[in-house]
Amino acid sequence: MSPPLKTDQKKKGDREVGREPNPSSPTELKQRQKSWQEEREGS
Repeated sequence: MSPPLKTDQKKKGDREVGREPNPSSPTELKQRQKSWQEEREGS
């Protein structure tokens, strides 16, 4: 009934999942790696 809403949800989910590296926000990718490295080092 609301196709535009569905697309919005799909886009939001895709963005949240972050399966594909978003070239628009490399900061997020860097932060993710930083936290992963910090966790490994802090272990």
